[in-house]
Amino acid sequence: MRPPTRLGLWLSLLLCASGAAACDGGDDGDPAAPTPPIHPAWRRTRLVVADADAPQIEVIDIEFGESVGTLPLAVPALDLVVSGSGEHVLATHLGGADVIYPGISLLDHSEGATDSDAAHIHVYKFPPRLLDYALTGTGVPRAMAYAHRFSVLFPGELNVRSPLALSFDEQALLAEPPTPPEAWEIPMTARIDTAIPLGDDLLVAGDTGLMARSGDDAYVELARDCPTPPVARAGGSVAVACSEELVRVEPPASHETTRTFFHEAGAPRPLALTGHVARALVLAYAGGTSVDRHDFTGDPLSSPHTRSALTLPAEACDLALDPAHGETLTVLSPDGVVRLLDADDGALLAEQAVVAPFSCADAVRPRLAQAPARAYVSDPARREIHALSLDGALDPVGIWPLQVVPSSLAVAGIDEATRNLGDLSDTP
Repeated sequence: MRPPTRLGLWLSLLLCASGAAACDGGDDGDPAAPTPPIHPAWRRTRLVVADADAPQIEVIDIEFGESVGTLPLAVPALDLVVSGSGEHVLATHLGGADVIYPGISLLDHSEGATDSDAAHIHVYKFPPRLLDYALTGTGVPRAMAYAHRFSVLFPGELNVRSPLALSFDEQALLAEPPTPPEAWEIPMTARIDTAIPLGDDLLVAGDTGLMARSGDDAYVELARDCPTPPVARAGGSVAVACSEELVRVEPPASHETTRTFFHEAGAPRPLALTGHVARALVLAYAGGTSVDRHDFTGDPLSSPHTRSALTLPAEACDLALDPAHGETLTVLSPDGVVRLLDADDGALLAEQAVVAPFSCADAVRPRLAQAPARAYVSDPARREIHALSLDGALDPVGIWPLQVVPSSLAVAGIDEATRNLGDLSDTP
């Protein structure tokens, strides 16, 4: 048995300070009772936090429990989008988007290597920084990520300036000089506000519908009436909530790889979707205390589709499947309570009061973000981040003070492909 590392001792002390059951041997009082293994991803997590009061970003290193820097922006960030590799974050703002390198780089040895036959990764940490990479256009952009690819859609001005879609792979950022993004002006007379990268394809959505861009710069309609749709991963596909239907598209995008499922009669369009990279599952939330669960398997055209309903204990402001395995659903409600539910049957597994009550409609409010086995909740009123264990009945595992007033929150440092692997110190 390996002796405890400095990091393990640090986390144990943190757990004890929070009153976790791991410190008293469990509910039966037995000091020798085994404690569940800690998911290794927490050590490589960095939180990227946008400031509501000023044009700046703060980056928190979870392993060391401290801020590792603030990055000045020209314009306040409106939203944060992290890539599937976890190594880059886009901060969108009026007229542009900034590329943030949070300072985490991962080396994938999931097939083993000369240093060990066991599957593992190597984690390298550096100071965070802004990258010099031009992403500009007209209007407030919407950014999306799929695996290692980003897209940014600038809506332009109706009848004045066409929508502009920019798309690039993270490898473009590593070139010297960086390779400019691919750019397409979209010749549409109606509003287009979303571009979704899907492998080498690009989906665009707006008032006219959901369309796939073909190689000859033509657009194939996949669904109608799809303004500002919620989007989620569902295994290797994406799910898009248009006005009348939920659309599932697999690459390469075409009619042959698309299925549509109409919303229940009289039901509103979902406000949010959450899915998982390893599960053909999407949860759709349209407000209130009900969540529609959509199960997909196999080929989009021939596979069965099962729809069921989960009941929430309270309204949701934010909700997401756990990134590790997609087996639980984490919900942040306006009563300030975080709840953990079974994603298959909706059973309530745990709940924890974290922040003061708030309104989902507040411009600046608490936000939920997740890493494998961890949930993070921002508290703008107290300028703090709260960390909860998804493996430990939502036990608190840390509180980090911030220099900024948090408006948006993103988890960096987690590669979706190696999200459940540890480095060599975590490998038996």
